Amino acid sequence: MRLGPLTSQALGRSPYDEVVEGTGEPQPGAPEQLYDDRGRPVNPETRRINRDIIRSHNEVMLVIGVAEPDSGINEAQALYEAATKHQYYEDGIGRRLFLTGEVLATVGVWGVNGLRQRILLYKDYAHVPFSRLFGFHRSQQSWGEYIWAGLPSSVLSDSFAGFDMPEYPWVKYVFAWVNLHLEIFVFMQRTGLVNTSRWVPTLGFFVPGCNDSPIFLPKLPSSFTNGSIISWLGALVAGVVPFAGYWFFSKTYARLVWSLRRKIQRRLPKPINFSRRRTLKEVVPYLQPPSGTYIPPTPTPEEQQAQQQQRQETQPRTPTPTQQQQRQAPNANAIDAGWEMVHAPSDAIPTNDALPTGPPPDGTLRRQSTISVSGAAGLTTPGGPSSSSSSQTQTQAQPSPAATADEAPFLSDDDEETEHVNPTLITFDVDTSDSATSDSAPIPPGAAVWAAELRPNVPDNSSSNRNSQQTAATSSTLGLDAPLYRDNGLTRLPHVLAAGALGLCAARAMMTPFESLALLGLARPYVTRQMGFEGAALDVVFHGLGFLDAFSLERMFNAVGLEMVHLVLQCDLWAGMMCVADWFRMSDEEWCEAEGVKRRSQE
Repeated sequence: MRLGPLTSQALGRSPYDEVVEGTGEPQPGAPEQLYDDRGRPVNPETRRINRDIIRSHNEVMLVIGVAEPDSGINEAQALYEAATKHQYYEDGIGRRLFLTGEVLATVGVWGVNGLRQRILLYKDYAHVPFSRLFGFHRSQQSWGEYIWAGLPSSVLSDSFAGFDMPEYPWVKYVFAWVNLHLEIFVFMQRTGLVNTSRWVPTLGFFVPGCNDSPIFLPKLPSSFTNGSIISWLGALVAGVVPFAGYWFFSKTYARLVWSLRRKIQRRLPKPINFSRRRTLKEVVPYLQPPSGTYIPPTPTPEEQQAQQQQRQETQPRTPTPTQQQQRQAPNANAIDAGWEMVHAPSDAIPTNDALPTGPPPDGTLRRQSTISVSGAAGLTTPGGPSSSSSSQTQTQAQPSPAATADEAPFLSDDDEETEHVNPTLITFDVDTSDSATSDSAPIPPGAAVWAAELRPNVPDNSSSNRNSQQTAATSSTLGLDAPLYRDNGLTRLPHVLAAGALGLCAARAMMTPFESLALLGLARPYVTRQMGFEGAALDVVFHGLGFLDAFSLERMFNAVGLEMVHLVLQCDLWAGMMCVADWFRMSDEEWCEAEGVKRRSQE
């Protein structure tokens, strides 16, 4: 039996060992062990508790005065939190204003849609000049009845739109069938084909072949001869085609509106930072996103175990890297995870090999420094007696290359998705220069005055300058030196609402002739069955079903004129929403002033 290192035995199996299932009986109350992508056991709850303990220790040291917060880091953290809250604030306001604008746009469509359908259906509305159109409609129907007609069925239809149950696929088609019939009922009620006293249609309206249904099904032929069967099939097609035509028109119209909105939205100016598209999505972990934000659900232990097994089956096994290969690139994983200060040698911070072997000047002794991984970065200490009387030489304990290569992957993987942890030095100073005074009692030889100090690590200025130059060159290449816009729901609101209004009006104008044919195809057979009108009587009341009749100048002029009025109302609505959005908009200076955060420009 091969014996692995003690570390591997303590942590569990190696990433290259086979998974050995336990033979004992499972304990239902025991927590299930989780593993990372390398097969090592992980415990997120333990890491969270450890970070909380470290953070509480640092807070205690701040309270008792052993350490004091770094003002620069705290100011940067406060500015970052203020910017994140500002982003969430404007996203929430923009989302609410967008929903309000969509509701008002729907109200505008409802206001003109009934009159538009009457223009496309009745000859009287098409022959009236546009200047007298509203007065003529007022003489035919009161405005209260005009607004109320079809409103309950329309609200019910909107509530059924997009309803789906994944476990029952047939439910989706049932609700789509009901929703389409409700739309047809709203059209018939707004144009006067159905009594406006009904709130919702009867059950027979949804059953094909019933007297109230828009789908006409002929009676079965009396004799099953070729001529009678062909006649019956022709009558069946004639009864189903109007309903199918309206369904095809509704799908085409919805697709056209969606396509025009996207095309117009792409061409309108908008505050998008293409080169920095992902930067605004990074938030601090303790700030909660606004309501309505999609958060991916946390996978259950069973799902995590299934994903781990699938990952082990699909990924090929790689040979174990040798110690020489590890020494060639000891800091690859560490630097990627943000652990340069712990594992990467620095020019400004000497390693243990560079420490002087002799005693330091002025009789100051120095114990080996220890690293305390703190959850709250930026801790410094006020000057103490030992730090003022002796020259301080900051040191840091560096692991050996072999240890760095072995430990770096574990450290980087454990904290790669958590907050950045900064190492802090706890330095013990021994001052023997003033160990004995005339007023104090004699101190034995070798005794010393001890002082503990907490100091932050000093970053490498040379590497920072090189990184700054590389970042500037990369930014210039990628176009990052372009103006940086505030990209959120509030700043995107103008072009989103404008694209919606322009796309809707353009689609309605383009689909006017086809809508006329679809509405006439439903209305004429329904009126024939309900009221007994014949062809001549229908031609007096309704427009013809010919394709050229759909492009008659009088009808098109009134319909397009009504759409222009609708577009003007949409523009006024857009201007009003922009005034409201501008009232809620706040600059960075105003937001920081309201939050009580001091900016550097204000100092």
